[in-house]
Amino acid sequence: LSAMKMPSLDRLDLRNVPFSSWSLHRLAQVLPTCNAPLKICSLHLHRMNMYPGANMHADAFAEVLKSMMQLEHLELACSSSYPMKCLPSFMHRLLATILQQEQGMLLPSLTRLTIDTDVTAMLKEASSFACLRELIVACRKKYQKNSAQKFRFGIASNVKIMSSKFEDMLLQDPVIGECIAAKDFEV
Repeated sequence: LSAMKMPSLDRLDLRNVPFSSWSLHRLAQVLPTCNAPLKICSLHLHRMNMYPGANMHADAFAEVLKSMMQLEHLELACSSSYPMKCLPSFMHRLLATILQQEQGMLLPSLTRLTIDTDVTAMLKEASSFACLRELIVACRKKYQKNSAQKFRFGIASNVKIMSSKFEDMLLQDPVIGECIAAKDFEV
């Protein structure tokens, strides 16, 4: 990629990106050199189950996000949990922390974030649902007031038919309910 110039590349699907500092740093270095006006990126990370304390890779992950300045839609998934591609809940919390700490240059054009979520885990574990709530709130705080466009937070699921229990859980949560009720923010 670093040897190529791609002035018309606006969508990139990256699969099997190792969740390691070295790989993420390298990706963050390479993406800006392509001169690609990326608008949509699908990023599937792997080897995430080996890093439950992923904070050691937070800076490198934040660098990747900063390297995609024009990005409007980011889809995050995990490619190591076949057949599911759900992000572990610690990644929800890590991404929320990065969004809360990083201002300005971190994904300034983002209008849509889609994450693959393990609905079954959310229904069973309150802590997993709390991580998702934290990420939704972080997105609202960062993007709702700074954008003239509506921000869309998408939840893709490993369950073929979205569980009505999960939908009820989202709608009944007062914090997420505030986000859903906002005119310029959609969950």
